[in-house]
Amino acid sequence: MFQSDDKIDKIRIEAAVRLEDGTDLLGCLFVKPLQRVSDLLNDTRQFLPFQLSDGPIVHLHKSKIAKVTQLAQEPGQEDAFDPYDILGVTPAASDEKLKEAYHGLCSAYHPDKLQGLGLPSDFSEIANSRLVRIIDAYRRIKDARQGANGKDRVSPFTPA
Repeated sequence: MFQSDDKIDKIRIEAAVRLEDGTDLLGCLFVKPLQRVSDLLNDTRQFLPFQLSDGPIVHLHKSKIAKVTQLAQEPGQEDAFDPYDILGVTPAASDEKLKEAYHGLCSAYHPDKLQGLGLPSDFSEIANSRLVRIIDAYRRIKDARQGANGKDRVSPFTPA
């Protein structure tokens, strides 16, 4: 049976994970309250549950993880995984409106733009976190729309 320690509610930590093979994943790691991501990476388990930004939970073998970047959280954005919410459009938005929203947000949140304004590095880190989410949201919508139109989609988890 489960030990009482296993029943502790976990906190979702948004993170970008790079695997040894160069694959980049965006999603959430799960930590206990007051636990750090470094503690999670150094515990005795071989696999870590990781929730992908589009919902599914996969289990990553720790030996295959090359880099984990904890993404800055923005107020009100902690649970925003819906790609339409992230881009600020509705599912009924045309491809052109979707593209306009995407380009507008990329321009607004590009870290180089903020760095050029002389803002502190904290702003660049937040902008970079937001930009990763924007790019991922746009990719997920485009993939879903291509799949809905009968075009073949290739999952990053499908063996080549």
